Amino acid sequence: MSPNKIYTRTGDAGMTSTVSGERVKKSDFRIEVYGALDELNACIGCLLTQKIPETDVSLLKEAQNLLFELGRILFADGERVSECSFFKKGLKELEHAIDTIQQDFPRPGGFVLPGGTVSAAWGHMARATCRRTERLLCRLLDEGGIVPECFSYINRLSDYLFVLSLKLNYIAGKKENLWQKRCGFEK
Repeated sequence: MSPNKIYTRTGDAGMTSTVSGERVKKSDFRIEVYGALDELNACIGCLLTQKIPETDVSLLKEAQNLLFELGRILFADGERVSECSFFKKGLKELEHAIDTIQQDFPRPGGFVLPGGTVSAAWGHMARATCRRTERLLCRLLDEGGIVPECFSYINRLSDYLFVLSLKLNYIAGKKENLWQKRCGFEK
């Protein structure tokens, strides 16, 4: 590949390369997980274009780095991962941030519908993308293809993105739009 060109034409037939250089179909499950991690990272990047508190900016930038790290770990093609301290540290930081937000801001009185400010809407988009990524990673967890600390980090990241969205709406003085139940269910 020429260093000046972004395109290689090597994927034109529906194949791509893993980290180790193995050629696989773009429909390979591993590539689906790569894509989900990439989409989540992009959503967080969009959230970072908004005006948000600096402490949250730091957490989100660290999340972006850890998402790249997770992609590398997941597809190290047989190499055993022995060090996950960054994910353990990140997990504790997310839990601390969630606890702080829940202490500092009132909880809505029902199920929240995504929206409000643009920044909160991006937070909800990132949360939904994180949940989908988590569902894909769950398959790898079941197969022993992911260490539990990494999976726990993604789970907590989605929780953090939810409370961050609430916080951003609260700071802006925007009331949450709550789900209005329409249908009754019989027992």
